[in-house]
Amino acid sequence: MAAKPFDWPDYLTLADELANRTEEYCLRTAISRAYYYVYHLARNRVTDNGFIIVRGGDTHKQVWEKFDASPYFDSKKLYQLAKRLQDKRRQADYDIPYPKIEGEFPEVLNLARKFAGDLGRLNARLPVNPGITT
Repeated sequence: MAAKPFDWPDYLTLADELANRTEEYCLRTAISRAYYYVYHLARNRVTDNGFIIVRGGDTHKQVWEKFDASPYFDSKKLYQLAKRLQDKRRQADYDIPYPKIEGEFPEVLNLARKFAGDLGRLNARLPVNPGITT
C-alpha cells in the first residue's frame, strides 16, 4: 500500500498544539511550523502555475520573489504576510535569546491562517509567469 501524501496543513495543526505549551522549544517550533505551512502552500501554488524551482538555490527566495514581482496587489500583499512570518521564523530558529516569545501568539497563527485564506481567494493562476495573462 502506498503511503498517504504528506498534508502540509498538519504543520499548522502542530503549530497550534505547540503554541499551547509553555516551553520555549515548543514555541520556537510552533513559529517555524506555521511559517513552513505557509511556505509550502505558496510553493505548491507557484509550481502549479508552471514555475520551476531550481534545486540547490534559495528555494524560499525563489518562491517569495514570484509573489513580490507580481503586478497584482493581492499577490504582493501575500508576499508581505509571508515576509513577516519568515522574519519571525528566522528569529525563532536563530536568535538566542528570543525576548517575549510568548507574545508572538496568537499573531503568528493568525498570520498563517490569513495567508492561507487570502491565497485560497486569490485567482488560482496567480502569480503567473511573465507574458502569461489571467
